[in-house]
Amino acid sequence: KKAHKNTELQSGFFAACERLAQLQQDYEPSFLQCFDTWFISAFQALKQERGLMTYNDMILDFDRALQQSDALCVQLRQRYRAALVDEFQDT
Repeated sequence: KKAHKNTELQSGFFAACERLAQLQQDYEPSFLQCFDTWFISAFQALKQERGLMTYNDMILDFDRALQQSDALCVQLRQRYRAALVDEFQDT
């Protein structure tokens, strides 16, 4: 009888493991999407709270400024012939 009980326990355990694996596959994309949304929001709040900017933030803010101000574009064109954006933050 003990061997029979162990087999039932093992069978139930492995069935539960399979179900857990299936649930993970079913919910992983949704979880990752929610985590991604939360992380971006939390990271933005942290940067704002601490007064920090990433290199990407600087580029995007500069692009927004150029999009919103023709006068800024004219001034920069008069002052500079070219711009170099170094995307590799190792220099």
